[in-house]
Amino acid sequence: SYTRRFPPNLPKPDATKVRNAIRYSGSASVGPDGVHGLHYRGAPETSTEVLTNCTLALIDPAAPEPPPTFCFARLALPPKKPPTWDEQFSAFIVDEDDTRPLSIHNFHQRIICSSMRDPVREAATAMTHDDQDGFLASTTKRIVSMDSTLHEFARSRTRGGVFLADIVKAFPSLSLVYCTIFLIITQCPIWLATAFRRMYHRVTHVPVSYTHLRAHETREDRVWRVLL
Repeated sequence: SYTRRFPPNLPKPDATKVRNAIRYSGSASVGPDGVHGLHYRGAPETSTEVLTNCTLALIDPAAPEPPPTFCFARLALPPKKPPTWDEQFSAFIVDEDDTRPLSIHNFHQRIICSSMRDPVREAATAMTHDDQDGFLASTTKRIVSMDSTLHEFARSRTRGGVFLADIVKAFPSLSLVYCTIFLIITQCPIWLATAFRRMYHRVTHVPVSYTHLRAHETREDRVWRVLL
């Protein structure tokens, strides 16, 4: 049976962590609300106060549930492997089973998540077996490679494209009930389990083209986004 447990006394997010998360919020694509990280960095004091209050409410089990739009995100489906040429349609095609679902949430949610990075990293280190390091390295390498390919498409001004797929099949989800039970059994702090549940509850997606989303990022931006 699984015997690992969460480390005791994981530090909760606070105003300092939120402020740092805003400062290093990066230049990735905006979520459905259209608000960029630059907007939060342009008013750091106000942003810190508002997002700190949101974060503290999010991790408080006694606080009201977030509004339904809190977990609203764009759904991108970048390919895992190069597309193949289809003579019938005279186009490059990627099978839905060869896509990698990616949620593009609003910046405020990314900032809140980033403010919890340190305790999550500590917990992940304690809960992850050494044999899984290879998986982490290979996954990071694939994501960076995928982004580089998409940048090439953007620089070459490749336009157009159609995606036809069963979205439910393309975006399977872990059972929220299963994850919650796992967190309880492994003695996850209540505040972190509450944040996890609320971050993944009622996630709603809209489809979006992906080829243009990262065109303005530098390689350093991509590496930091993968690490976060």
